[in-house]
Amino acid sequence: MKNNNKNIAILIVSLLTVYSLLAAYFVHDDYVFNLDKTIKTSDSYCKNKSEQISAHINSYVSTANTIAEMLSSAKEKYGFSMMPFCEQSLKNICISNPEIASVTVTWEYSQVNPEWIKPVGRLAMKAYMIDGMPKIERDTVDLEGEYVSESYYQMKNGTVHTLFTSPEQVAADYLSQNGAVQLYTIATRILLNGDYIGMVTLELPLKDIDLILQDMPLDYAGKPFLVASDGKIYCHYDNEANRTKFFDNYSQIERNDEIAQVLNEGVIGSTNYVDEKRDDAKSHLTLIPIVVKDSGKPWTLVSEIYFGRIVNQSIRKVVPFFILSFLGLMMMVFVTVQFARKSTNPMQRVITVLQQIDKGEHDKVEHLESGDDEVNHFYQAVNQLAQRTLRTTEFARSIGTGNLNIQYDVENPNALDLALLEMQKNLRHAQQEEENRKQENEKLSWSQNGLAQLGEYLRMNNVDITEFAFNVISFLVKYVKALQGGIFISEEQDGQKYLSLKAAYAFDRKKQLESRVEFGESLVGRCAIEGKYIFLTDVPDGYLYITSGLGENKPQCILLVPLKFEDEVHGVIEIASLNMIEQYQIEFFNNVAERIASSISNIKKNINTAELLNKFRTQSDELAFRESEIEKSVQSIESSKASLEKQNFENEVILDVLSKSCIITQYDVLGVVRDLRDNFLDETGYKMSDILGHNLKEILALTKNDMDNFDKFWNDIIQGKSKSRKFTRGDRLFKETFTLIKDADGYPSKVISVAIPK
Repeated sequence: MKNNNKNIAILIVSLLTVYSLLAAYFVHDDYVFNLDKTIKTSDSYCKNKSEQISAHINSYVSTANTIAEMLSSAKEKYGFSMMPFCEQSLKNICISNPEIASVTVTWEYSQVNPEWIKPVGRLAMKAYMIDGMPKIERDTVDLEGEYVSESYYQMKNGTVHTLFTSPEQVAADYLSQNGAVQLYTIATRILLNGDYIGMVTLELPLKDIDLILQDMPLDYAGKPFLVASDGKIYCHYDNEANRTKFFDNYSQIERNDEIAQVLNEGVIGSTNYVDEKRDDAKSHLTLIPIVVKDSGKPWTLVSEIYFGRIVNQSIRKVVPFFILSFLGLMMMVFVTVQFARKSTNPMQRVITVLQQIDKGEHDKVEHLESGDDEVNHFYQAVNQLAQRTLRTTEFARSIGTGNLNIQYDVENPNALDLALLEMQKNLRHAQQEEENRKQENEKLSWSQNGLAQLGEYLRMNNVDITEFAFNVISFLVKYVKALQGGIFISEEQDGQKYLSLKAAYAFDRKKQLESRVEFGESLVGRCAIEGKYIFLTDVPDGYLYITSGLGENKPQCILLVPLKFEDEVHGVIEIASLNMIEQYQIEFFNNVAERIASSISNIKKNINTAELLNKFRTQSDELAFRESEIEKSVQSIESSKASLEKQNFENEVILDVLSKSCIITQYDVLGVVRDLRDNFLDETGYKMSDILGHNLKEILALTKNDMDNFDKFWNDIIQGKSKSRKFTRGDRLFKETFTLIKDADGYPSKVISVAIPK
């Protein structure tokens, strides 16, 4: 092979090698960047979803604890008579919380049956909704003994305080879906004075957690799924993988023992995985725990990212540039070869010049001239090539240093020139895309940081909705760099819903905030009834003025966002700003609105539950007080009755004694004899039946003339005057004295007479 051909071959091989290495470098660098970015984005999304799922589950743990405290109070108040209250409470809970599949209360049998003396046995009361009505099922369990492996035994002996189980396929009449439904269980203990008396269990649908995982951004590159405490996979994008063991599906996972420890201990971990059955075999797994308070082995949220897809994205970005560059180089080599073939004597000079050009020794390049017009024409072409190469080299160096705006003016551009210009254009475009991507990343980071910081407020133990509202609106106003904001919460009075201002931040307006807004009225009411955000850039005059150090200014924009959760509007956020609120900030408000609404809904539920509990306690105290008063009244009546019986007995004894020497007669207020004690009756020939039940006027057989005197005599007695008369019975003379007896109200009740023989 001739030297010039060898040099050309070496040049071609060298260029191909350099460009191959350069292509590999760019692909690898872009791949590493995209992989790192994707993993960080995936980790951020998964951490956010893990916190959402933890908050979702912990809210039901709080509900179970509240129910346990309520039932413990009922047991303390009513003792063994608590079952009607317990059943009614479970029905109310099912009606108020339709998202709960069932509520089960398991009592130690000795707590509901006073005659049960065994240390084992329990009564289970299961409540659920069916056909729109609450239903209660009862069942007795373990009356003869307990299984120590069961979760109930672990709860009873204090091994576990809060039970959080893996999902199971459940098929029951009270489930709204056809077929089996995946349910997981939350349970907590019922304690009375520190002693275990039972357990509260909630059955919850896994689909609510699956919906949280499905609500992921469109640009999310990972695929999330759950690994429960039993080591099985749930909510997986591949249905065949669901309810199978994690290590059965990911048997080729790296650091198998370390990942098993991560799953058991509930800590954050990551690893790589190679599936030889798949084309893009290698992937990255990120494991983030789902923490449930006071529970045992946690669940884990896993995100899977395929490396092959990221490599393909990186290759697609740089392929056009290298194709064009390669074509330009090939054209330059082709031109060089053509000139080499036509060269004879001056070839060495041309080769030397080309070698110097190839080495980049442009300052050593000789300007070729010849007296031969034909050769000189060839030399001029070489000189032009050298100049063009120098120009393209300088241009490429400027591009390499990042000066993408350098001018590259050339007459009659060849393919290389066009390729370089196209490369400059592509690099400018890539630079612009990088700037745009950087801006998008900054916006994404801004939104993620805002979600994370707001999540701190949402995870607080909020029991005061006003304090919660102030914390949220003050954070949002400062975070978006607005000046004013207000949060309205929906409330209900006399069956009518309205919006109530719960918190305002930095408001100083001529038009004062209204504390109550009806649905449909003003911008706030319209936003609530339409359920969509309202963004105004042309604020009406007089609607709002912001006071600052520069005086009073009309805001540049107003943003109103409905707080909507499960198709129900719980309130409205109003933000006023002197700076224009960007679209990504509006999207941020739309994203956080549902979470704020969810927190407001939970706070309302907790407040309602607390109010019901306080009302129950108040009613229980009142009932206990009334029972105490009734018991005291009964005791007083019993005491009075006993005293009265004793007094009556003593009176009977006294009357029996007096009747032996006197005649004692009891009359009603009309003078009819109601009782008679007379030992002298037999001496006169009278019979008891001749006197009892007869009026004294009949017994005395008064004449018509004596009637008036007797009536006056009797009226004096009824008026309270002491009267007496004398009469004879047989051969005995008696003096009878009449005394009026009054009742407790001071009215005449009866008349007692005592007749003493003379």
